[in-house]
Amino acid sequence: TILTPDSYLFLPELVFDAGGNWKRFSSFTDKVSLRASLRDSDIHTKTLSYFIPGLSRNSDILLKKTELTFSGPINDFAGELINLSTGDTRIYGSYALKGVTDIRSVSFDLDLPNITTDGLSLQHILYELSSEQPDSILNNIFMSAGDINIALKAAGAVSNFDAQLNLLSGLGNIGADAKAGWEQERGLGFEGDVGVESLDARTILEAESLGFVSLSGKIRGLIARNNFSANGNLGIQQFQFNDYSYGNIWI
Repeated sequence: TILTPDSYLFLPELVFDAGGNWKRFSSFTDKVSLRASLRDSDIHTKTLSYFIPGLSRNSDILLKKTELTFSGPINDFAGELINLSTGDTRIYGSYALKGVTDIRSVSFDLDLPNITTDGLSLQHILYELSSEQPDSILNNIFMSAGDINIALKAAGAVSNFDAQLNLLSGLGNIGADAKAGWEQERGLGFEGDVGVESLDARTILEAESLGFVSLSGKIRGLIARNNFSANGNLGIQQFQFNDYSYGNIWI
Protein backbone atom coordinates (compact mmCIF):
# COMPACT_ATOMS: atom_id res chain seq x y z
CA THR A 1 0.00 0.00 0.00
CA ILE A 2 1.23 3.50 -0.91
CA LEU A 3 -0.40 6.52 0.72
CA THR A 4 0.17 10.15 -0.33
CA PRO A 5 -1.66 13.32 0.76
CA ASP A 6 -3.96 12.99 -2.28
CA SER A 7 -3.84 9.34 -3.39
CA TYR A 8 -4.20 5.79 -2.11
CA LEU A 9 -2.58 2.93 -4.04
CA PHE A 10 -3.08 -0.73 -3.25
CA LEU A 11 -0.74 -3.14 -5.09
CA PRO A 12 -1.56 -6.76 -4.23
CA GLU A 13 1.16 -7.86 -6.65
CA LEU A 14 4.56 -6.30 -7.37
CA VAL A 15 7.29 -8.54 -8.82
CA PHE A 16 10.75 -7.66 -10.20
CA ASP A 17 12.12 -10.39 -12.46
CA ALA A 18 15.78 -10.25 -13.51
CA GLY A 19 15.83 -13.86 -14.65
CA GLY A 20 18.20 -14.80 -11.85
CA ASN A 21 20.86 -12.41 -13.15
CA TRP A 22 21.53 -9.53 -10.73
CA LYS A 23 23.67 -7.73 -13.34
CA ARG A 24 20.47 -6.87 -15.18
CA PHE A 25 19.59 -4.39 -12.44
CA SER A 26 22.36 -2.14 -13.80
CA SER A 27 20.10 -1.70 -16.86
CA PHE A 28 16.89 -1.72 -14.86
CA THR A 29 14.59 0.07 -17.33
CA ASP A 30 15.42 -2.31 -20.18
CA LYS A 31 16.36 -5.67 -18.69
CA VAL A 32 14.30 -6.11 -15.51
CA SER A 33 10.70 -7.16 -16.04
CA LEU A 34 8.00 -5.88 -13.69
CA ARG A 35 4.67 -7.51 -13.01
CA ALA A 36 2.20 -5.47 -11.00
CA SER A 37 -1.49 -4.97 -10.43
CA LEU A 38 -3.34 -2.03 -8.95
CA ARG A 39 -6.67 -2.61 -7.19
CA ASP A 40 -9.29 -0.36 -5.55
CA SER A 41 -6.95 2.63 -5.73
CA ASP A 42 -7.75 6.34 -5.69
CA ILE A 43 -5.30 8.37 -7.78
CA HIS A 44 -5.37 12.17 -7.87
CA THR A 45 -3.91 14.22 -10.72
CA LYS A 46 -1.94 16.22 -8.12
CA THR A 47 0.04 13.04 -7.45
CA LEU A 48 0.42 12.22 -11.15
CA SER A 49 1.71 15.74 -11.84
CA TYR A 50 5.02 14.84 -10.14
CA PHE A 51 5.61 12.19 -12.84
CA ILE A 52 3.86 13.65 -15.91
CA PRO A 53 5.45 16.81 -17.36
CA GLY A 54 2.90 19.47 -18.26
CA LEU A 55 0.16 18.20 -15.95
CA SER A 56 -0.79 21.05 -13.63
CA ARG A 57 -0.51 20.46 -9.89
CA ASN A 58 -3.64 22.58 -9.56
CA SER A 59 -5.77 20.12 -11.54
CA ASP A 60 -8.52 18.43 -9.54
CA ILE A 61 -9.38 15.02 -11.00
CA LEU A 62 -9.70 11.95 -8.78
CA LEU A 63 -9.53 8.53 -10.46
CA LYS A 64 -11.60 6.36 -8.13
CA LYS A 65 -11.45 2.58 -7.63
CA THR A 66 -8.72 2.30 -10.25
CA GLU A 67 -7.80 -1.21 -11.39
CA LEU A 68 -5.05 -1.97 -13.91
CA THR A 69 -2.24 -4.39 -14.67
CA PHE A 70 1.37 -3.79 -15.74
CA SER A 71 3.80 -6.27 -17.25
CA GLY A 72 7.26 -5.92 -18.80
CA PRO A 73 10.36 -3.74 -18.51
CA ILE A 74 9.86 0.00 -17.94
CA ASN A 75 10.85 0.68 -21.56
CA ASP A 76 8.55 -1.95 -23.08
CA PHE A 77 5.44 -2.72 -21.03
CA ALA A 78 1.77 -3.47 -21.55
CA GLY A 79 -1.31 -3.92 -19.44
CA GLU A 80 -5.07 -3.84 -19.03
CA LEU A 81 -7.20 -0.93 -17.85
CA ILE A 82 -9.78 -2.87 -15.87
CA ASN A 83 -11.38 0.25 -14.44
CA LEU A 84 -10.38 3.90 -14.79
CA SER A 85 -13.10 6.27 -13.66
CA THR A 86 -13.76 9.80 -12.48
CA GLY A 87 -17.22 11.18 -11.87
CA ASP A 88 -19.49 9.75 -14.59
CA THR A 89 -16.58 8.84 -16.88
CA ARG A 90 -15.47 5.21 -17.21
CA ILE A 91 -12.59 3.87 -19.33
CA TYR A 92 -11.80 0.24 -20.11
CA GLY A 93 -9.25 -1.30 -22.47
CA SER A 94 -5.59 -2.18 -22.97
CA TYR A 95 -2.37 -0.27 -23.46
CA ALA A 96 1.30 -0.72 -24.37
CA LEU A 97 4.19 1.73 -24.17
CA LYS A 98 7.77 1.57 -25.47
CA GLY A 99 10.72 3.89 -24.88
CA VAL A 100 9.08 5.88 -22.09
CA THR A 101 12.41 7.07 -20.70
CA ASP A 102 12.94 9.15 -23.87
CA ILE A 103 9.83 11.23 -24.56
CA ARG A 104 11.12 12.01 -28.07
CA SER A 105 10.96 8.37 -29.15
CA VAL A 106 8.15 6.95 -27.00
CA SER A 107 5.56 4.87 -28.87
CA PHE A 108 2.19 3.60 -27.73
CA ASP A 109 -0.68 1.28 -28.59
CA LEU A 110 -4.09 2.02 -27.09
CA ASP A 111 -7.28 0.03 -27.50
CA LEU A 112 -10.15 1.61 -25.57
CA PRO A 113 -13.35 0.00 -26.85
CA ASN A 114 -15.61 1.34 -24.13
CA ILE A 115 -15.34 4.92 -22.86
CA THR A 116 -18.57 6.17 -21.32
CA THR A 117 -19.06 9.75 -20.18
CA ASP A 118 -21.37 12.73 -20.64
CA GLY A 119 -20.95 16.31 -21.79
CA LEU A 120 -20.65 17.90 -18.36
CA SER A 121 -18.13 15.33 -17.12
CA LEU A 122 -16.02 15.76 -20.25
CA GLN A 123 -16.15 19.53 -19.85
CA HIS A 124 -14.86 19.21 -16.27
CA ILE A 125 -11.99 16.92 -17.29
CA LEU A 126 -10.84 19.17 -20.15
CA TYR A 127 -11.04 22.27 -17.97
CA GLU A 128 -9.01 20.71 -15.17
CA LEU A 129 -6.36 19.56 -17.65
CA SER A 130 -6.11 22.87 -19.51
CA SER A 131 -7.27 25.42 -16.87
CA GLU A 132 -9.13 27.27 -19.64
CA GLN A 133 -12.86 27.76 -20.07
CA PRO A 134 -14.26 26.57 -23.44
CA ASP A 135 -15.62 29.10 -25.92
CA SER A 136 -19.39 29.55 -26.30
CA ILE A 137 -19.86 26.90 -29.00
CA LEU A 138 -17.86 24.27 -27.13
CA ASN A 139 -19.66 25.13 -23.92
CA ASN A 140 -23.02 24.66 -25.67
CA ILE A 141 -21.87 21.28 -27.02
CA PHE A 142 -20.87 20.09 -23.55
CA MET A 143 -24.15 21.31 -22.04
CA SER A 144 -26.28 19.57 -24.70
CA ALA A 145 -24.32 16.41 -25.55
CA GLY A 146 -25.95 14.15 -22.94
CA ASP A 147 -24.51 10.63 -22.68
CA ILE A 148 -21.39 9.97 -24.77
CA ASN A 149 -19.96 6.60 -25.80
CA ILE A 150 -16.51 6.44 -27.39
CA ALA A 151 -14.43 3.65 -28.93
CA LEU A 152 -10.82 4.63 -29.63
CA LYS A 153 -7.79 2.90 -31.10
CA ALA A 154 -4.47 4.68 -31.52
CA ALA A 155 -0.95 3.47 -32.21
CA GLY A 156 2.38 5.05 -33.09
CA ALA A 157 4.51 7.86 -31.71
CA VAL A 158 3.28 11.11 -30.22
CA SER A 159 4.55 12.94 -33.29
CA ASN A 160 3.01 10.48 -35.78
CA PHE A 161 0.22 8.02 -34.99
CA ASP A 162 -2.82 6.32 -36.52
CA ALA A 163 -6.19 6.61 -34.81
CA GLN A 164 -9.70 5.25 -35.27
CA LEU A 165 -12.57 6.89 -33.42
CA ASN A 166 -16.28 6.23 -33.06
CA LEU A 167 -18.32 8.64 -30.94
CA LEU A 168 -22.03 8.42 -30.17
CA SER A 169 -23.79 11.30 -28.40
CA GLY A 170 -27.09 13.09 -28.04
CA LEU A 171 -25.91 15.63 -30.65
CA GLY A 172 -24.99 13.10 -33.34
CA ASN A 173 -22.46 10.43 -34.20
CA ILE A 174 -18.91 10.80 -35.50
CA GLY A 175 -16.52 8.27 -37.00
CA ALA A 176 -12.92 8.94 -38.05
CA ASP A 177 -9.91 7.05 -39.40
CA ALA A 178 -6.96 9.40 -39.40
CA LYS A 179 -3.25 10.00 -39.09
CA ALA A 180 -2.29 12.57 -36.49
CA GLY A 181 0.69 13.99 -34.68
CA TRP A 182 1.60 16.51 -32.03
CA GLU A 183 3.59 19.40 -33.43
CA GLN A 184 5.44 21.43 -30.80
CA GLU A 185 4.36 25.08 -30.65
CA ARG A 186 1.48 24.37 -33.07
CA GLY A 187 -0.81 21.69 -31.69
CA LEU A 188 -2.35 18.45 -32.93
CA GLY A 189 -2.35 18.08 -36.71
CA PHE A 190 -4.60 15.48 -38.34
CA GLU A 191 -5.57 14.12 -41.76
CA GLY A 192 -7.99 11.35 -42.69
CA ASP A 193 -11.52 10.15 -43.38
CA VAL A 194 -14.44 11.38 -41.33
CA GLY A 195 -18.16 10.62 -41.21
CA VAL A 196 -20.81 12.57 -39.33
CA GLU A 197 -24.35 11.25 -38.89
CA SER A 198 -27.38 13.30 -37.78
CA LEU A 199 -25.39 16.15 -36.24
CA ASP A 200 -27.76 18.52 -34.45
CA ALA A 201 -26.51 21.80 -35.96
CA ARG A 202 -29.49 23.74 -34.57
CA THR A 203 -28.50 23.02 -30.98
CA ILE A 204 -24.75 23.29 -31.48
CA LEU A 205 -24.85 26.65 -33.28
CA GLU A 206 -28.06 27.89 -31.62
CA ALA A 207 -29.50 28.61 -35.07
CA GLU A 208 -33.23 27.96 -35.45
CA SER A 209 -32.98 27.81 -39.25
CA LEU A 210 -30.71 24.75 -39.16
CA GLY A 211 -31.57 21.10 -38.55
CA PHE A 212 -29.61 17.85 -38.84
CA VAL A 213 -26.44 17.43 -40.93
CA SER A 214 -24.87 14.21 -42.21
CA LEU A 215 -21.63 14.24 -44.20
CA SER A 216 -18.52 12.23 -45.06
CA GLY A 217 -15.21 12.77 -46.78
CA LYS A 218 -11.57 13.63 -46.22
CA ILE A 219 -10.46 16.34 -43.85
CA ARG A 220 -7.18 17.92 -42.78
CA GLY A 221 -6.63 20.34 -39.94
CA LEU A 222 -5.05 21.49 -36.72
CA ILE A 223 -6.30 21.54 -33.13
CA ALA A 224 -4.53 24.09 -30.95
CA ARG A 225 -5.27 25.32 -27.44
CA ASN A 226 -7.41 28.25 -28.58
CA ASN A 227 -7.92 27.45 -32.25
CA PHE A 228 -9.36 24.86 -34.58
CA SER A 229 -8.87 24.93 -38.36
CA ALA A 230 -9.79 22.37 -41.01
CA ASN A 231 -10.32 21.96 -44.73
CA GLY A 232 -11.13 19.06 -46.99
CA ASN A 233 -13.37 17.47 -49.58
CA LEU A 234 -16.74 16.61 -48.06
CA GLY A 235 -19.96 15.13 -49.37
CA ILE A 236 -23.13 16.23 -47.59
CA GLN A 237 -25.76 13.48 -47.53
CA GLN A 238 -28.23 15.51 -45.46
CA PHE A 239 -28.53 19.22 -44.72
CA GLN A 240 -31.69 20.65 -43.18
CA PHE A 241 -32.34 24.37 -43.52
CA ASN A 242 -35.59 26.26 -42.88
CA ASP A 243 -37.51 22.96 -42.69
CA TYR A 244 -36.19 21.84 -46.11
CA SER A 245 -33.83 18.89 -46.54
CA TYR A 246 -30.99 18.91 -49.09
CA GLY A 247 -28.53 16.18 -50.10
CA ASN A 248 -25.80 15.07 -52.53
CA ILE A 249 -23.81 18.28 -52.06
CA TRP A 250 -20.00 18.35 -52.39
CA ILE A 251 -17.84 21.06 -50.89
